[in-house]
Amino acid sequence: MKKLTLTAFSAVAILLASCGNNKPENATTEGATTEVKDSATTAKEEFTMFEFDKMMANFPKPLDMVNEIAKAGVKFDKAAINDIANEKNYVTETKRALNFGVYSVDLGYLSAYDKKQDVIKSFKTVRKFAEGLNALESFDKVAGANFESKMSNKDTLVKIADDVYYESYNHIKGNNRLLVATQIVCGSWIESQNFALQGLMNYERNAKTEFLYNKIFEQRTHLENLLAVMNQFKDSEDMKQLATEFETLKTEYNAFRESKELTKASIGKLAAAVKKVRESVVK
Repeated sequence: MKKLTLTAFSAVAILLASCGNNKPENATTEGATTEVKDSATTAKEEFTMFEFDKMMANFPKPLDMVNEIAKAGVKFDKAAINDIANEKNYVTETKRALNFGVYSVDLGYLSAYDKKQDVIKSFKTVRKFAEGLNALESFDKVAGANFESKMSNKDTLVKIADDVYYESYNHIKGNNRLLVATQIVCGSWIESQNFALQGLMNYERNAKTEFLYNKIFEQRTHLENLLAVMNQFKDSEDMKQLATEFETLKTEYNAFRESKELTKASIGKLAAAVKKVRESVVK
């Protein structure tokens, strides 16, 4: 679906409203009600897509964050990864979507630190989630049948992890499953932030870590945009609850007016807030 500009969307909304007010005199009440409902539904879907595309236009790749952490020399922390044994606990579509995002970032994290044996296990888990979300064909198109033969090169691993995430995600979004796509983004965002903050809380702000501190500060805007999309799905109890939790994070991130206000101590406070929400996602 093509993106709508705000002006174009407004024009569509006005046109739909106008059509609803000019029904034929011989139209039945039942027919008129159905037409208005259909128009309202269409307008809501268009606006949700508009908000979604606006968010994703500048949304950072979650796997970029974990790659930057590794390059900065932040110590690897296996305990921060979601145990693949938890996979069996995710039986609802919401939990599968959220944790497809989580496990995809875990795969990128393991790849960035060149943990080959763990990468193999993680890859199989992510693939299983892609299958559960009906995106297996897109996943396999990128990964190929000979994935393990490509494991000699760390950069190749990172690229594959990134590609399988986005190919599967784009397949889901392209089939107008925006709720599922949004849940995937929520899972991947919270996991990438958890890795960044849990790692960075052990490092002072200095010339080597400055850019990571800046990237954390930039998440204020991305979280705001993500919430704008999440709030389009208030009819979903799961998303409504998750949005409430993300709102608490918004308050924490917005406590800082400038990047320079972020210190090792404040990173620790953010890390605790993100970890709490992350635990509700992976439980």
